[in-house]
Amino acid sequence: IPHYCSQCIADDTDQFGEPYWHSVHQIQNVLVCPIHAIKLESSCPSCGENFGAKTKHLTGPLHKYCQCGADLRLNVRQRIPRTDKFYRLADFSSSALANPKVTWSNSFAISYLLSKVGSARNLHLLLEKTWRSEPKIFLTWKPTLSLKSIRAWDVAAALVALDLNYAEA
Repeated sequence: IPHYCSQCIADDTDQFGEPYWHSVHQIQNVLVCPIHAIKLESSCPSCGENFGAKTKHLTGPLHKYCQCGADLRLNVRQRIPRTDKFYRLADFSSSALANPKVTWSNSFAISYLLSKVGSARNLHLLLEKTWRSEPKIFLTWKPTLSLKSIRAWDVAAALVALDLNYAEA
């Protein structure tokens, strides 16, 4: 389901004349806009219309008004503190997206995480403690799986749980 930030819609409209879908808002487990530190939305706050694709086709362009006429720019949310783990995860993911020249192989990411936590069991405990109580966070790696199955969003969640930002990692 695509996500949007109401403040990004307003800024895009002011700057470019129309809003667009931001790639960072579509990354798995990014629930906060890393620019404005507000919760991302996936539906109209007035009518509840979900902006996700109802078919296998691509989602259409983002508009500043919903089909019901609601102005999506006006749905200003409470700011999330920049120390909040959800903001830090969004900021980490945004930084990784903005640095395409830095690539981590799966084996490098595994080695790095193990150097920080010591074992796969400790990694699992760290992820459980930090994220499992959060229903909107999707983690694919489990200790019953090989560490080779760990995904980028699991690595980002683990690094944020270790209180590391992208520059430190």
